[in-house]
Amino acid sequence: MKQPTLFLIVLLLTSTFTQAQEKPKNQKYPYHNITEMGFLAGPISNTRPAPFTILNINGIQIRPLFKVGAGIGIEFIEETYMPVLLDLRYDLRTTKFSPFIGFQAGYNIALSKETTIFPNYLYDFELSSIIPNPNYPYGPYQPRGGILLNPSIGFINMFNENLGFIFSVGYRFQCMKYTTNHSNNNLQIEYHRLAIKLGFIFN
Repeated sequence: MKQPTLFLIVLLLTSTFTQAQEKPKNQKYPYHNITEMGFLAGPISNTRPAPFTILNINGIQIRPLFKVGAGIGIEFIEETYMPVLLDLRYDLRTTKFSPFIGFQAGYNIALSKETTIFPNYLYDFELSSIIPNPNYPYGPYQPRGGILLNPSIGFINMFNENLGFIFSVGYRFQCMKYTTNHSNNNLQIEYHRLAIKLGFIFN
């Protein structure tokens, strides 16, 4: 999975700068491109307590303070996933520096074909819940992905009319499904994470 994963990251970063340079003129709704990256911090009981996430979002500003966009990215939770999501942002001011409220919702598509579930990964210090209870073999399981929700707050600081810096902190909820051919004990695992992200916006 290393080569496809590296290719996706390069593709995301390339599309960011390419689309930022191809800014349409005289458009009714101002276009923006956001590239943000960070960590989904969780308890140390997980094999990956702070997995990496990167997103590329393309959208439009439909009101002076309200932005709507669609995003795609790559995440390394326990397996590798590709989130596809709707991105909503509401700025509290029209100044160069402004706090904002954000919300993302979508689906995490599993890119890994197989995984093993470990006991210390399951309990998660009661911050993640598992259905059913861990009375099953630990693997191999096939990741099937699942929904994600991510409300957040943060700030945007525009350096000029075309480029700005974004920082946000949010709550990430994910409900991942796993299936197995070895028994009827399919899994549904809920993740509760602190999403810490920074990035850049291109208008």
